[in-house]
Amino acid sequence: MFETDPRFASLLLEQFGEANSELKVAMQYFTQALAARKP
Repeated sequence: MFETDPRFASLLLEQFGEANSELKVAMQYFTQALAARKP
């Protein structure tokens, strides 16, 4: 029914598992922007 795709799995791990993943960087920018708005 479904076949595994090791290349796709490694791409997912790269995005969500690395220390400098895009998701982590985006969350850091978001929290820094919220902190910068406080008077």
